[in-house]
Amino acid sequence: MARVAAPVENSAGLKSIISQVAARSPYIAIVDIADGSAKDIKVLKNPASMSGGGAGYMLAQWLKENNVSIFLAPNMGPNLAQGLAASGITVIQAPPGRTLEEILRMLKLIK
Repeated sequence: MARVAAPVENSAGLKSIISQVAARSPYIAIVDIADGSAKDIKVLKNPASMSGGGAGYMLAQWLKENNVSIFLAPNMGPNLAQGLAASGITVIQAPPGRTLEEILRMLKLIK
């Protein structure tokens, strides 16, 4: 099973829209994927969204604590990129403005 996370603009499950920003997006969607389908999805408030500084490192640590293995991101700053790399989390570029479901299908993570 893979645990995939993505920065999203709204809390609408698989219909959530990918955010243009990563570390300061309003929400983070976490999807457990197995056998080509989404088994569980949670859309949670991003704990780093209102951080005064170090949002990238904070989000990377939070994703690691939540056992995320893949992070879908449109753009990200160097702190988030370094934090994810240090945590062993794979980053896949995802265009903003599309639904999470569209991106997961485009990447063939779900059928």
